[in-house]
Amino acid sequence: MNAVIAQIVAIATTIGFLGLMCFQILLALGFPFGQVVWGGKYIKLPPGLRIASIFSVAIYVLASILVLERAAIVSVINKSTLLSEIHSLIQRIFILIGIFHKMKECAATEMPH
Repeated sequence: MNAVIAQIVAIATTIGFLGLMCFQILLALGFPFGQVVWGGKYIKLPPGLRIASIFSVAIYVLASILVLERAAIVSVINKSTLLSEIHSLIQRIFILIGIFHKMKECAATEMPH
């Protein structure tokens, strides 16, 4: 029963990632949704942020593969230890990004302008 639940959750997660991928692709193509992403400063993203949107699509693809692999739905990466290491590394990277982002926000609110 747990394997079935894991597969359902993995599929739901991948569908969510697919929606995010489509949104990021539209942003990279220049659609005017920039006010809801990347800080909301631009209506249409500048070239640098469009490249970042493409990079986030690649991250969502990798995350989808990892989630589906862990739920035993697909077998793209055949080494389970490698899969665990990649998954762990990605988690650590996102945690560090979150920490640095929070530190930057705290520093910005404490410093007089």
